[in-house]
Amino acid sequence: MNRLILLEGRMPEAANECVVQVLGHADPVPLGTVVTLPEDTEDIRRTEYTVVGQVQDPQYFSANQETSTVGDGILDALVFVQDGELTADYYTVCYLKVEDAAQYDNYSDEYQTAVDTVADRLDAISKEHCVARRAQLIEDATTQLGDAKQTYSEQKAEAEGQFPQAEQDLTDAERELDAANAASGKPYQIEISIGCARLEPDIATVHDLIDKADQEMYHLKTRKHGTAPAEKQG
Repeated sequence: MNRLILLEGRMPEAANECVVQVLGHADPVPLGTVVTLPEDTEDIRRTEYTVVGQVQDPQYFSANQETSTVGDGILDALVFVQDGELTADYYTVCYLKVEDAAQYDNYSDEYQTAVDTVADRLDAISKEHCVARRAQLIEDATTQLGDAKQTYSEQKAEAEGQFPQAEQDLTDAERELDAANAASGKPYQIEISIGCARLEPDIATVHDLIDKADQEMYHLKTRKHGTAPAEKQG
């Protein structure tokens, strides 16, 4: 049911192979082409597949391109990979044949009644599964949240455990500095200058940003001491 029809080449045999169907009047995808998916593509094992065949999907027979909810909103081609390449743990669609429905005309009341009977049963089953699926998603999310909180607590405790040693190191350094000042008779002074710069569009690298921060710091110091910055001579 809804089986692909091979038009050219062969069906995938390796995990990194695929077949495609070009939709509408989009450019063809030659055999041997490496199809590269966006890096953020979810629920798939890899982002590169080699085209080994051209196929026709019975569900897509329009001469026009189909619409999509992703990308630019237009489907240029369909890509089919081997079973197992999609990593989602659930199915998004299934196709069923209703027993004895084939004996009726597709547009007859008898056909519609046969299909509706099965559809009603499936609807009841789907509601139960939707509830179960929601509960499973909540449970998984709660577990992930709990793991994240545990990791945060452990890292926070580790960081807080390092504070006493850092404070002790700072105290020891101050004592050593006081002792050196007392021995030399010339107090040792430490000054810190901090420069800040806004990341503007004309700043291309980190080094440019640091240079601009240095310049801002220099101008701030000259204004503070009442001196004007020296002009560079060409």
